[in-house]
Amino acid sequence: KSISFHLDNDISYNQQFPDSDDLIVNVDLNMDSKTRFIKINVPNYGIIPEGHQGAGHKAWTFIDEIIVN
Repeated sequence: KSISFHLDNDISYNQQFPDSDDLIVNVDLNMDSKTRFIKINVPNYGIIPEGHQGAGHKAWTFIDEIIVN
């Protein structure tokens, strides 16, 4: 999976992640840029497989906390 970050000054970063069952993923991008806006694109998991809660429906992606320093 890949998460992309787009800044208002036309700078983009892509971060690749291996497939994992982890519920929490920490992303640390060492960027030396100033920006007013950040757009984050996170791909959806897709359809939930059989044997899991909500099977057959589209998965939701929840983001609890984003810290920008």
